Amino acid sequence: MEPSRGNVSLFSERLRNLWNSQNASRPIGPGVTPRDWFRFENKAEVSELFIYDAIFPDDGFSGGVGAAEFQKQLNEVKAPKLNLYLNSPGGLVSDGTTIYNALKQHPATVNVRVMGVAASIASVIAQAGDTIEMSPGSLMMIHEASAITLGTASDHRKSAEVLDTMTAAIAGIYAGRSGKDASHWRALMSTEKWFSDQEAVVAGLADSVVGQATTGPTNTVEEPAIPSWQDAARRLVAAAQMEVIHAYAH
Repeated sequence: MEPSRGNVSLFSERLRNLWNSQNASRPIGPGVTPRDWFRFENKAEVSELFIYDAIFPDDGFSGGVGAAEFQKQLNEVKAPKLNLYLNSPGGLVSDGTTIYNALKQHPATVNVRVMGVAASIASVIAQAGDTIEMSPGSLMMIHEASAITLGTASDHRKSAEVLDTMTAAIAGIYAGRSGKDASHWRALMSTEKWFSDQEAVVAGLADSVVGQATTGPTNTVEEPAIPSWQDAARRLVAAAQMEVIHAYAH
């Protein structure tokens, strides 16, 4: 997550390039071809939006889903129900929170389904759903806002203050959805927390796993039970992927 296009443009481009290199050569969803990462289908009863990309304004070359383009498509939704399918590594905080608020303020009933991963600011977009579903094997990740700052010591201190403010605002969104204190979410965000499909439900960040009985959130602060070996393996893969992202970011 990043505060602006200025100090963090280098990180933005690295994350965008990494996402593109990993996804440019394969389909990423039902009926979605490579480079068709943001798709809108407006129907009479149920409209569908597919966000299968990083949350950046499209630069015309490498894709991305920006708030302005998303709002333009959302304005076309006249159906009483909107299904949003999500697979995104995150991106710019400003665009992500704008998309979140646009969905929250739309009159349609919004149903969000995480298809692959909802990481960073994409996990905030997911919270805009009236209902939130995790697909089997999908993941959600939360962490603190981050940036690359160039400048004096004062510039770095100011950047840190802005990042703290952004992180607190995002923690408030998680708290409002889950019923847990913002301080609980700040602590988890500081460690960069990954949730499996069922863990996201237990944490209160999702309502159900597709095809499984609803367990509902818990308001206790204890961590979910130790996952099965399948979940452990999935976590290792996710951790390895994040190491690559960190290598690009630093």
